Amino acid sequence: MPRAVLYALFLISGCSALLLEVVWTRSLVLHFGGTTLAVAAVLSSFMTGLALGSAVAGRLAARLRRPLLAYGVLEGLTGIAALLVPAVVAASSPALNALYGGANGPTLGFEVARFVVAFAALVVPTTLMGATLPMIGQYLGADRSRLARNVGLAYAFNTFGAASGAALAGFVLIPAIGMSRTAMLAEAAYLLIGLVAVAYGLRASSLAVEAQEPEASIVPERLIVFGAALAGFTALSLELLWTRIFINSFHSTIQAFSTILVTFLLGLAGGVAIGARLARRATNLSHLAALLALSALLSLLLTWRMISLPTWYVSLWAGTLNASAARIILCVALLTVPVLLMGMTLPLCLHLARNRAGQPGGLVGAVYAANSLGSAVGPLVAAFLLVPFVGAFGAVAAVALLQSAFAMVLLARKGESSAPRGTTALVFAALVLSAVLLGSSKTEFAPRVSPPAFVAQSDAVLRYRESAYGTMMVAQSMRTGEKSLFIDGFLTAGDGPGSSYIRMMGHLPMLAHPHPQSVLVICLGTGITLGSISLHAPSILDCAEINPEVPGCTRLFGEKNHNVLDSPVTRLIIDDGRHYLGRTDRRYDVITLEPMPPDFAGAVNLYSQQFDELVRSRLKPGGVFAQWLPLHLVTVEDSKAIVRAVASTFPNVLVWLMPGESSAIILASDDPLLLPARVGLDAVRNDLAQLHLDSAAALEGEIVLRSAAVQNYAGAARAVTDDLPSLEYSDFEAQVDRVGVTEVVRQNIREMLMSRSLGTH
Repeated sequence: MPRAVLYALFLISGCSALLLEVVWTRSLVLHFGGTTLAVAAVLSSFMTGLALGSAVAGRLAARLRRPLLAYGVLEGLTGIAALLVPAVVAASSPALNALYGGANGPTLGFEVARFVVAFAALVVPTTLMGATLPMIGQYLGADRSRLARNVGLAYAFNTFGAASGAALAGFVLIPAIGMSRTAMLAEAAYLLIGLVAVAYGLRASSLAVEAQEPEASIVPERLIVFGAALAGFTALSLELLWTRIFINSFHSTIQAFSTILVTFLLGLAGGVAIGARLARRATNLSHLAALLALSALLSLLLTWRMISLPTWYVSLWAGTLNASAARIILCVALLTVPVLLMGMTLPLCLHLARNRAGQPGGLVGAVYAANSLGSAVGPLVAAFLLVPFVGAFGAVAAVALLQSAFAMVLLARKGESSAPRGTTALVFAALVLSAVLLGSSKTEFAPRVSPPAFVAQSDAVLRYRESAYGTMMVAQSMRTGEKSLFIDGFLTAGDGPGSSYIRMMGHLPMLAHPHPQSVLVICLGTGITLGSISLHAPSILDCAEINPEVPGCTRLFGEKNHNVLDSPVTRLIIDDGRHYLGRTDRRYDVITLEPMPPDFAGAVNLYSQQFDELVRSRLKPGGVFAQWLPLHLVTVEDSKAIVRAVASTFPNVLVWLMPGESSAIILASDDPLLLPARVGLDAVRNDLAQLHLDSAAALEGEIVLRSAAVQNYAGAARAVTDDLPSLEYSDFEAQVDRVGVTEVVRQNIREMLMSRSLGTH
């Protein structure tokens, strides 16, 4: 096969693999819930499958005389196996339902089963994916001296393909054709790759590569395999850590995540390509030690420059650049060089181990399996072990310390001659600097980057927590006394005047129901919505919160949320709210939620038509559903899509506008929605009086859309669905760049008022 054709096939294969990874992750999160453990189960299963495939294929490659034919068969089978993933996931539902804790949320057995099901669903296609590189290694490995170059270039093209897949998924395909069609496109690509490779493989002559005996000066194989594993561990753990740091400034949008991922993959691919061309110059372990030490040093230095990231981002965005351009510039400037160095490690390991006994496919399989296994373990260790103890900045230092320590081991094992002084000094400097920075308190650096430039210097930090579940902070203004809750750098909620809508997210649906006794609140936040509902004295008050760190922050708002977490009727469920609704058989009179902004990654799952249908199935007869509609965070098209999803599910819908603020509340029910003529409970009436909404006239006067007006407003808008999560790919940022947030709010309200004038109020 012409080398150009082979590299093209590997590029398309990498693109298809990334597309499937994105679709599978999104689909399995809908099935398992969007908790950190659920996402970890999916990603670790994916990488473990790659490692398993590479290890098995490395052992089998030596027996094959037509590795190119085997490669084609593997690619084709990957496309077929990918088709079966949804069926495997669907078949697991009865078992998962049985293990779920019902109204109490997920049990330990369920968490274990989630990992098992994720692995079972993904193991076949990912194992087949992982098996392809050893086959290519066997095909290209006749000349051991050029093994690292040839296989490294193939892997570089594969990684370039993965970067293109990340870009296509994040910016083009999913918003245009949806998840199911994106998956079908990737599966078809795999089948096409398989057909082309099989056609060439059938015409290719059989290989007869003799097993190579080890040379006397062979590099210790265990060190090289560990080095490959460390390369994967370092790359994926640092990707996670840097993503956390960047997201505290960029916010958790799909565009931000995609920008970081594409930049990272392009850097890795470039590093692999450079390493493949330069690997032959490496003659001993000191070269690998120098590369590891230099990578560690640059990672440390650039990470500590990220303390200024919020200021840089705001400055670039406020200047002539838009948000997307500002993100790209910062990602490229801060990530490119250290990631390039990381990418160079794998081909260097292949070259140093070139004299290993056995077939070249076995060598490639062993090295790539170790690299993939390290990639599976790295993010888990970083998220669940390092970040909770030393924070994201300290975790970067810990990873750099591991790199530096291994570099020191390599120098000690070199054997032939003393290492160059420059290399020794470089390794020693990396070791000392990483140890010093690891010893620094995480609070010395992290709070300076976590709250973006929106927090005044004089604000007091009441609580700061970094965990596997995100970065949490509560800040208090020393001037006004107002408290604000930040989650991953975003001002989620507060107790100031601009957050009055949070109270109405509780009051309004309770007032619209004649006798609300059982209530579910999805998303705890400050707890003010939950506290407002408690004033209505329900007998059951459940709250599903995805982040176990949030309740500790909620208690700091006890004065405003009436210390609702201490109420005997309050029951806290730590789980994805949508996942809980899908697993429990409990029914409610009222379900209300105020999730993160619609364009934040994962939040769209609480705005889709399928979610609305799930809510309807969990409401008792006459039940009321309340949905937050942030007019300052959505375009007119987004707002209409959200309303269309609700109106396509419930026969009775109204939209209520919070006076003096930029938030609206959607109420929906199977029964007609009527607000009471008089508020009965004194506690409720007093709370509403503070908002000047304690009369029927005041409440009714803020209904901006009802009945026919809702249909006029939604019009022919395409509802948000699980398959086409349009909100995540909104052009809201672009509109803000053009006209500003205030004008976006005005456009939303103006469109609603026009629809009301055409309909029946």
